[in-house]
Amino acid sequence: MAPTIPPAAPPSGSDSGPIVISSDDDSGPNPIVLSSGGSASGPIVLSSSDEDEDEPARKKSRRENWPFCDQVRILTALAAHRQAGEELPSERALFDELKHQLSRERFTARDLYKKVANLRDRYVDELYRPPVARRRPQDKTLMDLSTKVWPELQPPQVELLLHVAT
Repeated sequence: MAPTIPPAAPPSGSDSGPIVISSDDDSGPNPIVLSSGGSASGPIVLSSSDEDEDEPARKKSRRENWPFCDQVRILTALAAHRQAGEELPSERALFDELKHQLSRERFTARDLYKKVANLRDRYVDELYRPPVARRRPQDKTLMDLSTKVWPELQPPQVELLLHVAT
């Protein structure tokens, strides 16, 4: 049967002691005792080690981070298509090309497409950040490769505009 929580006592100025939660049937090993030793407020999480042992392990979330080396391989493959004078490959064609080259074990063509879109969005965000904000060497590597993949996204150079105007 589900644990029962005794009705709350009206708040008083001092700590009223521990809260005891017990099961209606006495088949459980011991009641769960909660103690509020501090003044921190917030939710109280109850757990019992007996209940957790029978549940299967949670599956890992499908939303995993892509390793840096995979991001570089994706951008390198896209840059190779651009340098060969080709359009960027379709979602499926890129997946077929890279599915055995990436270190990430499980991904779909859709996952790869979302990663390419994320890399493109990150590149556009980085374009409008000052270069000082790009301090990590990984940022520079991804930025250089992204410039080869999406040269059309580069903003016009201010110096060129000033030179043409004079």
